[in-house]
Amino acid sequence: MNGIDKRVHKSRIDSKNLVAYSCLDDSGTVIKQGMGRTLNVSEGGILLEIHNTLPTGSLLSLSIGFEEEVCDILANVVYVLASDDGMYKCGMSFQGINDETGRILKKFIEFFMSRIENSNN
Repeated sequence: MNGIDKRVHKSRIDSKNLVAYSCLDDSGTVIKQGMGRTLNVSEGGILLEIHNTLPTGSLLSLSIGFEEEVCDILANVVYVLASDDGMYKCGMSFQGINDETGRILKKFIEFFMSRIENSNN
């Protein structure tokens, strides 16, 4: 990244959840699939750790599990950073979140925010 923080939602929470992802081509066909884990999440995006790199600008379909609900979200890959351990950290921006997905995502964030607040008390 260039050092300029362009994020609208600056409040990001640390969370470690498994995520299934599918990389889509321009016609919406799945061209690559994999698993990753969330490192942090906000209402506007997610930082995902994965085993293989993805091209910047890729469109992904993410399936994030929270309690008994699964949240399916489209996201664009904004940046990819290689880690010393051979993993990749992918910063992603959510695209076109509907009301139901937004509700689940907000619930997910509120749950982890309350865990952070309770651990600080």
